[in-house]
Amino acid sequence: MNSAKTALADRICTTEPSEGICLLEMNTPIADVVTIAGSLLGGSAFNPPSNRATAQTMVAMLDQGTKNQDKFVISEKLEEMGALLTFSETQYQIRFSARCLKDDVSVVIELLADQLRNPLFPEEDLETIKTNMIGDLLRTKEETQFMVTNRFLREVYLETHPNYMLPIDEQVNLIQKLKREDLQVFHEAMLGRGSIKVVAVGDTDTTVLCKALRDGFGDWKKSSLSIADVKYTATKKMNGTQQTLEAMQEKTSVDIMLGQPIGIDRDHEDYLPLMLGHFVLGGNFSARLMSTVRDQKGLTYGIRSAVGGADKTDGYWYVWGTFSPQLVKKGRAAAMEQIEDWIADGVKKNELKAKKTTIIGAYQVSFSTTGGIATQILINSERGRRVDYLDRFPEEIAAISLDQVNSTIPKYCQMENILSVAAGSINENWEPLS
Repeated sequence: MNSAKTALADRICTTEPSEGICLLEMNTPIADVVTIAGSLLGGSAFNPPSNRATAQTMVAMLDQGTKNQDKFVISEKLEEMGALLTFSETQYQIRFSARCLKDDVSVVIELLADQLRNPLFPEEDLETIKTNMIGDLLRTKEETQFMVTNRFLREVYLETHPNYMLPIDEQVNLIQKLKREDLQVFHEAMLGRGSIKVVAVGDTDTTVLCKALRDGFGDWKKSSLSIADVKYTATKKMNGTQQTLEAMQEKTSVDIMLGQPIGIDRDHEDYLPLMLGHFVLGGNFSARLMSTVRDQKGLTYGIRSAVGGADKTDGYWYVWGTFSPQLVKKGRAAAMEQIEDWIADGVKKNELKAKKTTIIGAYQVSFSTTGGIATQILINSERGRRVDYLDRFPEEIAAISLDQVNSTIPKYCQMENILSVAAGSINENWEPLS
């Protein structure tokens, strides 16, 4: 590890402006501009059992005005400063991001705190948001890639699992049922200090940031949320090969997913070796699946392999590919052939070396902008890791041996237990619809 990368953790200042608020700050040679990325617990894993669309809808409403100022006033203030402030939702977190001039940091954090603490959830805006969300969902019913992913996760996980995806019609039904009171109850019960993480990168001032965060969040109630409290049932057991279909009319392509649950999360010692193995199989354009199924045989528009769904919960591995309806059976057979060889024979030394270089290089490039730096620091913190892991990650990748990868692959990937899912204009025999 070179000294420039080793210095990364040393450049991050960690402070606690107030109990339950963690500030991670990195000063960079970007004059007068500050990029902020942050989060607090309250994502979809914390949805009430009565309605699994609550958190997503609540987050979509955070920028629709507060008890102190309507959305137009907030928008005008941000526009006058040339600042950006957005919200999003993940499995566990409510995330926020901002970019502003150094002199406007206090005002932007004040607006951030007001929207997180005092959302109004206006009835008229709620109906508009719900209509837009439903429209987006109904459009996904026409997307073969989305539908194959939805069906795959429904087959692998039980409904109580955070990785499970409800059928689209059920999601629509839940959104339609949501009322303003549901969002208010969820917000009041779930959100507060305790898990707030704020990353500031750029022309930062610790004193200004700490005061702004204390003023904005210091007297907010304490939240009791913890990822450890998320209860779920483990993945389904794959007993034998299974094949299923999400039939769709008049589609020019068919998307397939082949895979199975792995029963481990990102913190498990086997995760990185397994991830590296899958990167060799189908991580980029030079990987095995693309070079054989697409380049040599001309059967697919695109194909890849990866490990997913493993943040603080048991994940899965998958191979995804998209084919014409006439070629989907040949494409699946070609992909299965590559998977079988990969499981039986493992990866080669030169393949592993090349993919390590690619992963480490991509990781280092992700730190080339203030937004990239802030995002990487935030994700690292959300995963419960110390800042020095930001420097150690490339070292961990480089240290993984060929034997580790090749012994890990057959532990989590077995030909006799692969689930095959397709979405598109084919019948149950995976033949084109007439």
